[in-house]
Amino acid sequence: MSQKTCTIQDRSLENAMKKAKDQFGPDVLIVNTRERRGKKEGGLGIDRIFEVTVAAEDDAGLYARSDIKPKEELLSRSEAAARLEKQIERLEKLEISINRIEGKIRGMLEGHSTYPIFDLLSGGGVSPRTVEMIADSFSRTGKKGRDPEGSAFEHLERHLRVAEERSCADMSGIHYFFGTGGSGKTSIIIKLAAKLVDLGKDVSIITLFPRHGGEVKRLEVVGKTLAIGTYPVHDLQGLRETLDSMDEETVVLVDTPCVATVSELRTERFASFISEFDFVNRHYVFDISKRASFLRQEVEVFDRLGCDFCVLTKLDLSLEKAAFIDLIATALRPFSFINESPDFDRGFDIATRKRLLDLVKSCKRSVREEERDISVNKKTGSSEDTGEEDKPKKEDSTYSSIEEEEPVLI
Repeated sequence: MSQKTCTIQDRSLENAMKKAKDQFGPDVLIVNTRERRGKKEGGLGIDRIFEVTVAAEDDAGLYARSDIKPKEELLSRSEAAARLEKQIERLEKLEISINRIEGKIRGMLEGHSTYPIFDLLSGGGVSPRTVEMIADSFSRTGKKGRDPEGSAFEHLERHLRVAEERSCADMSGIHYFFGTGGSGKTSIIIKLAAKLVDLGKDVSIITLFPRHGGEVKRLEVVGKTLAIGTYPVHDLQGLRETLDSMDEETVVLVDTPCVATVSELRTERFASFISEFDFVNRHYVFDISKRASFLRQEVEVFDRLGCDFCVLTKLDLSLEKAAFIDLIATALRPFSFINESPDFDRGFDIATRKRLLDLVKSCKRSVREEERDISVNKKTGSSEDTGEEDKPKKEDSTYSSIEEEEPVLI
């Protein structure tokens, strides 16, 4: 067997030597010993650490103890993080496959395989529980007719809520955009501001609680490019004064920091402040390319903040575009905007029922391609390992049921 060099640590040299002999036997080969100063584990000070380096045969159980570290563990943090990320990606893909199989089996057992768009929703990233709930509703209230699939889409459309406005030209008031870091809030605001300016609207952008000068500088560039007012605001008093100075005809877009890290946004004080102003709409930006567990947490934050609308982003990065259906599983949450492209001049518009249904229908092609690939693999006998590590990451867009909440689709 190959030789591996391992390092054993302890606060005394005697104990480190004893651990080496206990682990590898009395005849273990000691390669080196040294003393160093390091951070005290679980403390705030500095401690003496003795290291004993030994040579031993490779063994699966050799490195089970936390005080024995092989050379392989001396990878850089970036390499270790990349390796961990690939492992997580494999598990996520496995979870997606399990969820799909679970949904199909459950549907067949309970008669939902007759639901016309069962496979489409399951393959499009909708969680098994949500698909089951919609199928139940359709079986009770849906009109089957001569076109079962068309009837299923009509039934689904009745449960999609969108903003009453059909054009950005009808917008007014103050609009807060919440979401996590990197979800696409700022991109949404810039695209929306540009569209409003093109429609002849008076627009202002407020960046709330900017974290660094780069955010302020970016705001200035946007303001100069679009010829609109831009205002960095660092506290609620400044926000009040800025909003009070605005003309009633001005559409105000408020870019907020990451809702997960800035606790001020989740306080009663902030909620009370927002409620003091008329014509306020709260939008929550959902990154559809995120994992299922992440989206579930965001749904809870959406409700806690009292948001009015869902905004869908990163659809260009998601292979499961129907996953947004899970957002309406426990409440008929309305949608306001959709952003399907990172490009400045395309992919963004007000959400409509037709556009939402188009997202669902777009999954039909990916489902058929997947079935075709499975068929080809069976015929050729190819293995599951097809080098998917090098393909763009396919995020998990399904999540487990929220047991404490009751379904609302009826």
